[in-house]
Amino acid sequence: AGRGRAAADALVVHNVSTALAAPDVRDALRRGPDLVIVLAHVHARRQRAELVELYTALRAARRLTPLVLLCGAEADMARGVDAAAATFADRLDPYAFAMASGARAEHVGVAEFDVSAFYERWSTRWLPTTDRAALLREAHWPLRATRTWRTPLAHQVDQRMREDRAELRLADTLACPPRTLRVARPLDASDALYGAYVRDMAPHHLYRFDSKLQAPPRLLTSTRVLRADVRGAPVPLRRDDVFKIAPHVAQFRAFERVRGSTVTALLAALVKRSGDVPAPSSLPPPPLPAWLLAPGPDGSDAVAPDGVYDLVCGEVDCRVVAAALTALDGAAHWSHVPYRGAVANDTALVATYARRTWPC
Repeated sequence: AGRGRAAADALVVHNVSTALAAPDVRDALRRGPDLVIVLAHVHARRQRAELVELYTALRAARRLTPLVLLCGAEADMARGVDAAAATFADRLDPYAFAMASGARAEHVGVAEFDVSAFYERWSTRWLPTTDRAALLREAHWPLRATRTWRTPLAHQVDQRMREDRAELRLADTLACPPRTLRVARPLDASDALYGAYVRDMAPHHLYRFDSKLQAPPRLLTSTRVLRADVRGAPVPLRRDDVFKIAPHVAQFRAFERVRGSTVTALLAALVKRSGDVPAPSSLPPPPLPAWLLAPGPDGSDAVAPDGVYDLVCGEVDCRVVAAALTALDGAAHWSHVPYRGAVANDTALVATYARRTWPC
């Protein structure tokens, strides 16, 4: 409820496990639904780990209930290429499938299945929205412009969002990137956004380090914290674009004085754990490992086995890191403290880097 900044500050985004633990969700799952349909704003290819996490958590709650994951966020993939390439469907198990229908209403996805014999009869197909005749034939929809499909209430909500965006100054230009940086690129590629995140943003815009008083910091991050590409010239980077790129506003925390040998073992364990989760066979291998360790303040990637480091991570990753650390050494539960770096959270880190690196 509410408008403007107060409403934005009150918005809370939960991870999958927290959302499934909510009383109303648990109650709905206990009642034994015939079918579970999830509207998942997850890129089925680039955010493979999140798709698998969502699927695995739901399967733990309902082992045999038919499950449909309607994915989204395919828009960036389709820009500049055939939009049909952004469509996606895959069987996850005999009772579940995921699908995504392309880029921003360029394709409409149609799924048909028989719940009583879910594993035997199901199909998917896509209709390009530019082919109005096909839409009319296949779906018997009125032959009219896509923009008129929304209801009057949807138009009201859209207008309110425009007003709030103006009030919060989210449309203001923040920076002018000269070229596009992409999330789904190998770390050593020249246009890799994660390459910039771990090799430039963290060492030069996050760390504060006094070698006489502190262990050197190292950012440990999963490759699910950045969610959208940085679009380059001639498109400016606006303030609300930063929240698309790093939407969590995840506060940085630190696990203090972790031995170098433990850091190395931890990174290997986190990457292995992500690979152990069964994934749809038709998904291509991800372009990045599930976890990355940024260089230290001196720019070095090396981790000395006998050294001691402050491991820095965003709040969205801390729970997983703490559990993995505890499992590694069998000691008491690892805790983390606020990291007093140059910026407070991952969203501010991206904004600060952009403003300093790409002034207009």
